[in-house]
Amino acid sequence: MISNAAQAQFETVAQITTQKGDPHAIYFVNENLGYACGEEAGKGVMYKTTNGGTDWTKFYTSDQDLNWILDIFFINENTGYALKQNGIYGSVLKTTNGGSDGTEYNLSGLRGNSIYFVTPEKGFIAGGVHGSELPQGQGGTGVLYKTVNAGASWEVQSLPATNQISYLNKVQFLNSQLGFIAGDSDIFVTKNGGDSWINVSENYREWNPDENRYGFPFPESFTGTSDLNWFTAGSGGIRKTTDGGNNWQWATLPEIPANYRYSMRDVKFINAQVGIAVGGYIDESFTDGHGVILKTVDGGNTWEKLPKEFETWGIDLDFVNDQVGYSIGYNWTIDKTTNAGGELLGISENGEWINDAEIYPNPANNTIYFSESVFENQTATVKIFSLDGQWVETQQVNANQPKIDISSLTNGIYLLEVKSGKNSFKQKIIKN
Repeated sequence: MISNAAQAQFETVAQITTQKGDPHAIYFVNENLGYACGEEAGKGVMYKTTNGGTDWTKFYTSDQDLNWILDIFFINENTGYALKQNGIYGSVLKTTNGGSDGTEYNLSGLRGNSIYFVTPEKGFIAGGVHGSELPQGQGGTGVLYKTVNAGASWEVQSLPATNQISYLNKVQFLNSQLGFIAGDSDIFVTKNGGDSWINVSENYREWNPDENRYGFPFPESFTGTSDLNWFTAGSGGIRKTTDGGNNWQWATLPEIPANYRYSMRDVKFINAQVGIAVGGYIDESFTDGHGVILKTVDGGNTWEKLPKEFETWGIDLDFVNDQVGYSIGYNWTIDKTTNAGGELLGISENGEWINDAEIYPNPANNTIYFSESVFENQTATVKIFSLDGQWVETQQVNANQPKIDISSLTNGIYLLEVKSGKNSFKQKIIKN
């Protein structure tokens, strides 16, 4: 039987604080030890958990208003870094004892938004000059910093661009060599650990004056599954390339109401096939928004909305391993999964569970049967996919023929995608 209780996905485990303000980032060193940072009651704060996100303790508060903490990164249980915004300027905080105390390094008047260390000695900060510091309030100028001495000093790195580089929002690495930078309208890739960068923005940008702010697909984060398959999460949804940035396409996301747009904030891949993205969608008047967590099991070709109705917009995402992950949202809510977001089962288009749907037997030899609730007196379409996302075949079921024939399939695991009217769900089956 398919049930909500049996398929736990992301569940809210804590609201760190009820004070006014919002978080900016979350980072877990292991399944128990994690950190979160942001703003609370006008000041920058950092929190720490030692029991897997259930309880959080505040260990840092800035001494002035508007000194927010924008990002946090830990190399191990003791050594970590945080980016502090001093008004429109920035600095780096470093601790070597798990946050008990630390040292502050100035960033020469510029502000950092995102920090990532490739090795204990080599790290990067993406940021830029704040817009108010430029003539006539022009957009921010992107800047990349690099350290090779564990943060003792930071140097500005050159990035290839024909025009002014847009404000840089995120830097992250898939491995020690492959890394990404996402800016307001620029994206960069390195394949040599950050020694040099490639600008892959030209075929990513698009502009439609009729869509106003949605004309540019502003990337908030950037990740990948290989040297050629990359994904951005940002304004408009999720975009992907399978040829190293030469061509970009919009990924297929779950349907949302007309006049609403996706705005995704972070995307992470657990492996080459399974990915999670957090964010939300909002109407064009910016008055009604909904938080969502999306999951893909076919390498990012299609994404499904997890059935839980999330109260707040997802901001940042971190996975400890291939099963345990955390999302942090507005109002400092923490959602946690211990099974990689769970199976995408029993989900209708509006996010409700089909609680009494049944598919049996599983494993099966030649025939799979469906309970009547699957098709609700309508014909249901059943698509069969291999685990690598390849479509195998399509069959129909209804009240007179509530079964499909799988005798022609080779033995193995398959994914069924069942759609009937407004309802749809997916389930893995085993063919013996």
